[in-house]
Amino acid sequence: MTSLYDVPLLKGEIAITCPRCAARARFRTPGGGPLPVRWQRPDYNATLGPWHGVASCVSCGFSGVHSLDWPSDAWFQTEVGGTLLWALDSAMLEEIRRFIAGTDDRAEIRRGGDYAAALHRLPAELLKAGRREEVLRKIDRLLEGEAISGPES
Repeated sequence: MTSLYDVPLLKGEIAITCPRCAARARFRTPGGGPLPVRWQRPDYNATLGPWHGVASCVSCGFSGVHSLDWPSDAWFQTEVGGTLLWALDSAMLEEIRRFIAGTDDRAEIRRGGDYAAALHRLPAELLKAGRREEVLRKIDRLLEGEAISGPES
């Protein structure tokens, strides 16, 4: 998926892949301000990023300016049926997992929570009943830290 789930603003820290060592790192904008998700180019096509901020990694000690390439830099990402599933952080991934695992209470899960807007725009491929077990298994692996950063099969 190449959109940012159409969320109006991204706030706070984002879990990314360290640009130096490929371990889990954090990305913040200067001053912690929100990132604009989309802006209009002169040809009226929406575009994403790049955004500049600071990446910091406890694994290798890197701390410096980073140009965020989203969702390629996402730490929490996996591919399901040719569709990229990504999350900003573990809390968002847990909310996506709860939503996909839920069947009768999906509408209730969508109405509340910090990531409700993103849940409304998850690609249909990720919500198919026949894909549910695969998606949940891949999310669980991401949450357990078994998967490396980057799309997986």
